[in-house]
Amino acid sequence: MKNLYFVLGLLFFSVLPNSLHAKNICPVNENIAEDMRIDESEFNEEKAKASLAYLTKLVNDPKTPRAWFSIPNSTKFIEGFVLKRAATAPNANQFAREEFCKFMEKQAWYYD
Repeated sequence: MKNLYFVLGLLFFSVLPNSLHAKNICPVNENIAEDMRIDESEFNEEKAKASLAYLTKLVNDPKTPRAWFSIPNSTKFIEGFVLKRAATAPNANQFAREEFCKFMEKQAWYYD
């Protein structure tokens, strides 16, 4: 019976979203208000592609709705993803990790 609980526990934790398993590369900047802070996990390919699609639509169609903060927030997701990808690449060096951490410290917050 103990083995059954152990196996079930392993299965449960193996199907949790990766973001729950992921560790941050950089320290969390506690100087940014929690509701404004962008978590490292949000700098992902999906959000970068959505931001790029939005910016492309904005450039191509002047009727695309936008708010004053939509452009800087979109560019942050693209830049953050590119820096994070470089920092987590198998051949990543200390410089790439430092650049991503500088970004997280100084720019990982939402314009609102």
